Amino acid sequence: MWKTVASDDQLTINKDNLHTILKHARCIEVFAISYPILHIPPAHIDFALTVQLLEAKKLQYLSLTGWPVSTLAFIESVKNTLETVELNFCPNLVDEDIEILSECTDLRLLQICYSVQQFHFETLLDIVNNLHKLEALYLDESIELTFSQVVQLLEMRPVSRLSVSLNVTVSDLETRALKTHYVDCDLRLIRKKIIREIV
Repeated sequence: MWKTVASDDQLTINKDNLHTILKHARCIEVFAISYPILHIPPAHIDFALTVQLLEAKKLQYLSLTGWPVSTLAFIESVKNTLETVELNFCPNLVDEDIEILSECTDLRLLQICYSVQQFHFETLLDIVNNLHKLEALYLDESIELTFSQVVQLLEMRPVSRLSVSLNVTVSDLETRALKTHYVDCDLRLIRKKIIREIV
């Protein structure tokens, strides 16, 4: 039985390959196949993950980078073992899909990049508020936070690493103040540049 299913190379996966991989679900601790070339309808992927990962009682590391999943319902069965979740370039997910992450009691690292449509700050707060072991949170620039929202996040859950995108209204002074106040946090702040048209 496989404990690790991982590849940084683009693997071609069809229905039979996916079934072969997921039949080892009971023993899989790491699932990280990035940017697969999939010859399977997205609905079948959702169904296969939801049904077959019910047996994944040891899954600790889950990376769905580049997978067209439109549900995370399968996380229900692994919520007590997951320590790392990376949801990168999963464009079919919506705000409600990621709410299940708030039930992952051992989650230490959460990365969401170019994935969730219509992401609401309240959902992020609910998730972070319930993740008592969270150490690192990485959000891409498509999830833009205000200065006060970043402060609210850090006050709620003092993490050791935080990478977020700030909106353009944040001054350099405020950014320095944030980094000075939260010295125990490796804070990465991305600010979008304003492009002005010269007339």
